Amino acid sequence: MNNILNDNEYDSNVELPDKEPLFNLPYLYINTKNKHYKPLKSYIKNNIVVATSHRDLPTIEKVEYNRNSGYGCCYAYGTLEEFGQRWSKLDVKIIKPVTNEEIVKVLEHKVKTIENLTLKEALKEVDGDFSLLIEAFELPVNFYD
Repeated sequence: MNNILNDNEYDSNVELPDKEPLFNLPYLYINTKNKHYKPLKSYIKNNIVVATSHRDLPTIEKVEYNRNSGYGCCYAYGTLEEFGQRWSKLDVKIIKPVTNEEIVKVLEHKVKTIENLTLKEALKEVDGDFSLLIEAFELPVNFYD
């Protein structure tokens, strides 16, 4: 399932894809304001990605972070070119940063196109709980802050 992000007045779409296309590795979107993202962000730069799993990952570079992201507690980092093939054979997710603003834009689009509601109306139905809307519309987002 693709989650469309309508990003500008020209109606071009940006997606929050479920998977990394080259190696078909699923994404784990983590909010950039969430406590789980802060220790990981220094590893995510240029073409370096952080992967998480329930078991040790084949890579030389381990991430010094032992908290559970909601998916796993083993982390490694590297380039997809170097480790993507090996990671694709394991139960791995790639950490993908997402902002509150991006989450809100996706939710606005979803409630408008699927439910014909405004985001404000949809939030009233769930007592203002963004996480319930994220779950209801199956967004690939782990945390909303």
